[in-house]
Amino acid sequence: LTIRREQGEAEARLGAVDALAGSVPPRFAPALTVYAGGARAVRRAMAEAQAGFLRLDWDRVAEATDLMDRGAGEIERAAAELDAAAGVAPAAGTPIPSEAGEPASPGAGGRS
Repeated sequence: LTIRREQGEAEARLGAVDALAGSVPPRFAPALTVYAGGARAVRRAMAEAQAGFLRLDWDRVAEATDLMDRGAGEIERAAAELDAAAGVAPAAGTPIPSEAGEPASPGAGGRS
Protein backbone atom coordinates (compact mmCIF):
# COMPACT_ATOMS: atom_id res chain seq x y z
CA LEU A 1 0.00 0.00 0.00
CA THR A 2 2.85 2.36 0.77
CA ILE A 3 4.46 1.69 -2.60
CA ARG A 4 1.17 2.37 -4.44
CA ARG A 5 0.72 5.61 -2.50
CA GLU A 6 4.26 6.73 -3.36
CA GLN A 7 3.74 5.79 -7.01
CA GLY A 8 0.55 7.84 -7.06
CA GLU A 9 2.40 10.84 -5.64
CA ALA A 10 5.21 10.44 -8.17
CA GLU A 11 2.71 10.21 -11.03
CA ALA A 12 0.90 13.33 -9.79
CA ARG A 13 4.16 15.29 -9.68
CA LEU A 14 5.21 14.08 -13.12
CA GLY A 15 1.77 14.96 -14.45
CA ALA A 16 2.02 18.48 -13.03
CA VAL A 17 5.36 19.02 -14.77
CA ASP A 18 4.02 17.50 -17.99
CA ALA A 19 1.11 19.97 -17.91
CA LEU A 20 3.52 22.91 -17.72
CA ALA A 21 6.06 21.59 -20.22
CA GLY A 22 4.18 22.70 -23.32
CA SER A 23 4.21 26.37 -22.43
CA VAL A 24 7.84 27.21 -21.76
CA PRO A 25 10.26 29.41 -23.69
CA PRO A 26 12.43 27.63 -26.30
CA ARG A 27 15.61 28.02 -24.22
CA PHE A 28 14.20 25.42 -21.81
CA ALA A 29 13.44 22.84 -24.53
CA PRO A 30 16.71 20.86 -24.19
CA ALA A 31 16.15 20.42 -20.44
CA LEU A 32 12.56 19.36 -21.02
CA THR A 33 13.72 16.75 -23.51
CA VAL A 34 15.99 15.30 -20.80
CA TYR A 35 13.10 15.49 -18.32
CA ALA A 36 10.74 13.67 -20.73
CA GLY A 37 13.16 10.75 -21.06
CA GLY A 38 13.57 10.56 -17.30
CA ALA A 39 9.82 10.74 -16.75
CA ARG A 40 9.23 7.91 -19.24
CA ALA A 41 11.83 5.78 -17.45
CA VAL A 42 10.29 6.49 -14.04
CA ARG A 43 6.81 5.61 -15.26
CA ARG A 44 8.06 2.41 -16.91
CA ALA A 45 9.98 1.51 -13.74
CA MET A 46 6.85 1.90 -11.62
CA ALA A 47 4.87 -0.34 -13.96
CA GLU A 48 7.64 -2.94 -14.07
CA ALA A 49 8.06 -2.93 -10.30
CA GLN A 50 4.33 -3.40 -9.80
CA ALA A 51 4.28 -6.29 -12.27
CA GLY A 52 7.31 -7.82 -10.56
CA PHE A 53 5.69 -7.58 -7.12
CA LEU A 54 2.48 -9.17 -8.36
CA ARG A 55 4.41 -12.11 -9.82
CA LEU A 56 6.95 -12.29 -6.98
CA ASP A 57 9.60 -11.76 -9.66
CA TRP A 58 12.34 -10.14 -7.63
CA ASP A 59 14.74 -9.92 -10.56
CA ARG A 60 12.15 -7.82 -12.38
CA VAL A 61 11.76 -5.62 -9.30
CA ALA A 62 15.54 -5.18 -9.13
CA GLU A 63 15.68 -4.20 -12.81
CA ALA A 64 12.84 -1.75 -12.22
CA THR A 65 14.77 -0.24 -9.32
CA ASP A 66 17.79 0.30 -11.55
CA LEU A 67 15.57 1.88 -14.20
CA MET A 68 14.00 4.13 -11.56
CA ASP A 69 17.46 5.28 -10.46
CA ARG A 70 18.39 6.13 -14.05
CA GLY A 71 15.12 7.95 -14.65
CA ALA A 72 15.45 9.92 -11.42
CA GLY A 73 19.01 10.83 -12.42
CA GLU A 74 17.73 12.19 -15.73
CA ILE A 75 15.10 14.26 -13.95
CA GLU A 76 17.79 15.62 -11.59
CA ARG A 77 19.93 16.51 -14.60
CA ALA A 78 16.95 18.21 -16.27
CA ALA A 79 16.37 20.28 -13.13
CA ALA A 80 20.01 21.40 -13.15
CA GLU A 81 19.74 22.28 -16.85
CA LEU A 82 16.55 24.26 -16.21
CA ASP A 83 18.34 26.17 -13.45
CA ALA A 84 21.23 26.91 -15.80
CA ALA A 85 18.91 28.03 -18.61
CA ALA A 86 17.11 30.31 -16.16
CA GLY A 87 20.40 31.69 -14.85
CA VAL A 88 19.83 30.28 -11.39
CA ALA A 89 22.78 28.79 -9.53
CA PRO A 90 22.17 25.51 -7.70
CA ALA A 91 22.01 25.72 -3.93
CA ALA A 92 25.36 25.42 -2.19
CA GLY A 93 26.29 21.78 -1.67
CA THR A 94 23.75 20.50 -4.19
CA PRO A 95 25.40 17.81 -6.32
CA ILE A 96 24.72 18.03 -10.03
CA PRO A 97 24.35 14.64 -11.76
CA SER A 98 26.77 13.82 -14.54
CA GLU A 99 25.97 14.33 -18.19
CA ALA A 100 25.62 10.56 -18.56
CA GLY A 101 22.44 10.67 -16.51
CA GLU A 102 23.93 9.13 -13.41
CA PRO A 103 21.84 9.82 -10.32
CA ALA A 104 23.14 12.25 -7.73
CA SER A 105 25.31 10.82 -5.01
CA PRO A 106 23.45 8.70 -2.43
CA GLY A 107 21.85 10.69 0.32
CA ALA A 108 21.99 13.90 -1.69
CA GLY A 109 19.00 16.10 -1.17
CA GLY A 110 17.72 16.08 -4.74
CA ARG A 111 14.69 17.70 -6.23
CA SER A 112 11.35 15.98 -6.45
